[in-house]
Amino acid sequence: MNLSLEELRQSNVIAPEMVEALARQPMPEFPGHDPIAHRHARADHLKRLRHLMPVSGPIPDLVTEEGISVDAEDGSPIPVFVYRPAQSTNQTHPVAVLFHEGGWSAGDATDEEFNARRLARDLGFVCLNVEYRLAPEHRFPTAISDSWRVVNWITRNSSSLGADLKKGFIVGGSSAGGHIAAIMALRSQKESLSPPITGQWLSAAYLVPFNQVPEKYQRQYISPSENTNDPVLNGLSEQGELGLVVGVFGADIHSPLFSPMATAYYPPAIKGPDAGFLAKAFIQVGGLDPLRDHNLIYEKILRQEHGVKTRVELYPGYGHMFWTNWPEMSASKKYSEDMIAGFQWLLS
Repeated sequence: MNLSLEELRQSNVIAPEMVEALARQPMPEFPGHDPIAHRHARADHLKRLRHLMPVSGPIPDLVTEEGISVDAEDGSPIPVFVYRPAQSTNQTHPVAVLFHEGGWSAGDATDEEFNARRLARDLGFVCLNVEYRLAPEHRFPTAISDSWRVVNWITRNSSSLGADLKKGFIVGGSSAGGHIAAIMALRSQKESLSPPITGQWLSAAYLVPFNQVPEKYQRQYISPSENTNDPVLNGLSEQGELGLVVGVFGADIHSPLFSPMATAYYPPAIKGPDAGFLAKAFIQVGGLDPLRDHNLIYEKILRQEHGVKTRVELYPGYGHMFWTNWPEMSASKKYSEDMIAGFQWLLS
């Protein structure tokens, strides 16, 4: 997607529907000084909205659900929730591994369960919904290493779940979950994961740290400083970004386990005979989101410098994670339908 600066700025004009939704239901103020209190207040807020989601609860006639665990690097159990089509016979299915949002320090698998159910019901996926461990109790790189363990586990155990990775092996998530998915896709390429990841769904993802924007894209990296009206992130200042990424999560911001802009990946490390094997990418992001330009610039990098096939859905006037915080909006319903269409495209 190639937008002019004026078009980018027009996309951060708040949509009338978003104004009306905020008037009905203002975004609550969560305690910002205490990550644990923030986590619990945020979970309570989202739980009150869950009945408005596209699939608000289990659908046992159509999708089976079970909990399993995968061993982490230190031997701790990583809970993973598995969703499968209930009516399958001997047919095998593509796989989607989902990672929830929450800034690496909040959220849980319930944030992705409605997407997992829809993907199993509507597209026949076997979905693995990962409960990676959270900061500050478990700091970087725990969330990344937990997620990588699950991705590796499914390459060895797909047949036990009725899955066939050659039919599709997609990683995805929103916000911090989208960041994790991007790292999984890059790491799988670098380490020659077999079978390879074939698709990545990056939704409002954290992708391009402010101090690692390639020079050619710096003029287009305006959303973190200009999208100050976002009702969820309220503008992601450099100080606030470092406070979350380094202070709470404890990340090494230049590590290839954290940054898609790390020297292991950018400049592109896969030119030559292996070029073009990086997973195709489907990206969704709101125009009002401070992370908008993380996503739009990363799409250009993937497409222009890695030779990756990409597809983008931009929602002008809507902010970060609008579909979960105001699921009754028409734009939120469109987002959900676009997600299904995007996963179909990733499989094509």
